[in-house]
Amino acid sequence: MLKRYLYLFSLFPILFGTAIESYSQTVTGHVVDQETREPLLGATVLEMGTDNGTATEEDGSFSLRLTGDSNRIVISYVGYQSAVVALSGLDETIAVGLVPKPILSGEVFVSALRVDESTPIAYSNITRDQIERRNFGQDIPVLINTSPSVVSSSDAGAGIGYTDVRIRGVDQARINVTVNGIPLNDSESHGVFWVNMPDFASSTQNIQIQRGVGTSTHGSGAFGATMNLQTSLMRPEAYGEVTLGAGSYGTQKASVQLGSGLLENGWQIEGRLSKIDSDGYIDRADSDLRSFYLSASRHGERSLLKADVFSGQQQTYQAWNGVPEPILNNDSDQLEEYISQLWLGDEDAAHWRENLGNRQFNEFTYDNQVDNYQQDHYQLHYSYRFTDNWTANSSLHYTYGRG
Repeated sequence: MLKRYLYLFSLFPILFGTAIESYSQTVTGHVVDQETREPLLGATVLEMGTDNGTATEEDGSFSLRLTGDSNRIVISYVGYQSAVVALSGLDETIAVGLVPKPILSGEVFVSALRVDESTPIAYSNITRDQIERRNFGQDIPVLINTSPSVVSSSDAGAGIGYTDVRIRGVDQARINVTVNGIPLNDSESHGVFWVNMPDFASSTQNIQIQRGVGTSTHGSGAFGATMNLQTSLMRPEAYGEVTLGAGSYGTQKASVQLGSGLLENGWQIEGRLSKIDSDGYIDRADSDLRSFYLSASRHGERSLLKADVFSGQQQTYQAWNGVPEPILNNDSDQLEEYISQLWLGDEDAAHWRENLGNRQFNEFTYDNQVDNYQQDHYQLHYSYRFTDNWTANSSLHYTYGRG
């Protein structure tokens, strides 16, 4: 008899728990654009009066188990009017169409320079998801290396430090690069020194590469290609991220990112602080890189005011000349021809001979042969939408480099 009571007593929590569970309501459904019926990925579904919530999947679906006594949920998405849905108190499936509430975003500043399928120009788009999957601290040229007609190179051999890109065989001086529509090419050399923008990929929303002259408005710098970068992650909710990484050749990366999300008064603030160190694959090719990015924007009903400040500071050893062919091939006879033709002195010749076959060879030998440089960028943008089809943009920018 005692065993029977113990058995029944052991079942009590299970039965009791099941009874309680049955009173909790589960809501499933889909969230779509009311006009186009396209699913909305990442829409926020929140139980009213609580912090219990979820986000929609790629097809707009969601499932939320309610935890409180509220019988309403709030569904919100950037660029749409929030919707409050009353529930019956039982498990149910709902379909919600959100009404678009157009707000200007950072894309308005690059839209005039971007192309789409209707334009007879060869182009590639690199999304934020693709950037995140490839971003291990290397410069932008390494991240876009898998795009058609793109070939990148790295002086240090690890993609950190001095890097370069060619598109359709054309060098960096004939590739026009813009950030939020502002030209990045150096006014004197027409090149872009990516080493002055370490970890810039972490603050890049998307990239479009146009092969050929494209839609650039900045002249001969776009002979080979045009590359448009858009910054600002524009996340609807507040966030904070810390990224730490380590890799080959003494490479280390630390990055902190913060964002306020889109506040009720229309303001949004984002920031990033990064540090990257690497010894490089090539001897004496180490890099010490620091950078920050700060963005503040004010979204009105028809206007957008946006200020961006980003800076990069670098101390980089020099490995510009690469590894000579006879040293790569371990060919002593060819090496002697090089030494003779280049009129190398005894000390330099001995250095070359000692490194025959060393694929990490660096011809520079003396200490503190480094570049010390800092570049600050200031951008101020303003956009106003007169009608749904007419928008005016204006921008001011200033770049200050020294070292």
